[in-house]
Amino acid sequence: MPAFGGRDTWQGIFIDNHDQIRTMVRLDKIGVTSEIERERRMDLATALLMTVRGIPIIYYGDEQYLADYTLFEQNGYSYNKASINSTADDPFNRPGMKSWDENTSAFQIIKTLAWLRRTSPAISEGTYDTLYVDPDILVFQRVKDDTCVLVAVNRGSTKDVAVNPSCSLAPGRYHGLLAGANSANRGNYVKVTAKGTTLHLGCLSSLVLSSQHLE
Repeated sequence: MPAFGGRDTWQGIFIDNHDQIRTMVRLDKIGVTSEIERERRMDLATALLMTVRGIPIIYYGDEQYLADYTLFEQNGYSYNKASINSTADDPFNRPGMKSWDENTSAFQIIKTLAWLRRTSPAISEGTYDTLYVDPDILVFQRVKDDTCVLVAVNRGSTKDVAVNPSCSLAPGRYHGLLAGANSANRGNYVKVTAKGTTLHLGCLSSLVLSSQHLE
């Protein structure tokens, strides 16, 4: 971005905003009928939002999975995929907040990764390097000097992937910072041996491992 003097770490990034239909509603209307799956998919997006380069912007309510799925039917909107972000979006991005829960998975992910952003120069200023990618899985690392953060998201089925991060991790088995955020993340781990590094990633799960805060 020329306005930022080439510093893409200054670029604001977001999932939802006031000009577009909420992601939770969008997922429902394009066929993700399970509320749990919609929440887990939002979790993957949130984990990426908080760890890629740039300044994350959290739209109010996303930490609560705020959504109103009934307005289409109540107001007779004709919905199709092509109409997303067109004339009928306004009622669906600003529903009222009726409750507040600090135990949601989204809240815990944001809280944990906001803390990581404050304590890890790798996240706030580090380079971005893709380590593995396929149609369902993305693994990348952020590196700054001697600090490293390894990030993985998996929208597909459970899978083991081998990577070769440039950061030095002591041999061991690590569960990362998001293991307690939800049941999908609980079984994830990184196994480091003299022969290489393997990630075990469950379905619809994420993993964030910081060299400063190994768990």
